[in-house]
Amino acid sequence: MSGDVRGDAFLVANSRGVVVDVNDAGCRLFGRSKAALVGLHLAPHSKPEIAAEVGRRWSELEASGSIAGAARIERPDGDHRDVEYVAQTDLPLAGWTLVRFRPTNGVVPP
Repeated sequence: MSGDVRGDAFLVANSRGVVVDVNDAGCRLFGRSKAALVGLHLAPHSKPEIAAEVGRRWSELEASGSIAGAARIERPDGDHRDVEYVAQTDLPLAGWTLVRFRPTNGVVPP
């Protein structure tokens, strides 16, 4: 993932993996309002195999301080977005994680 962050989706999660903030691009990427995203856990509860993978990656993040990879985001409208992501926990405030998403299958709709 290149260093240019314009248009990238960002979210901040607490130490339990619960979303506490998200930018406008993140709302468009996930197909939900900020109010709908804040308070949700990063692991989707509807698909156990995905939730298990998110849990495994979260453990890696806690151990190493940063991870990167690729994922598929399922949106409420039935569509999906393939993304690359980078997550890091070494923020100025302990217990917070910043996750940056960049779509790999097209532009996030306005």
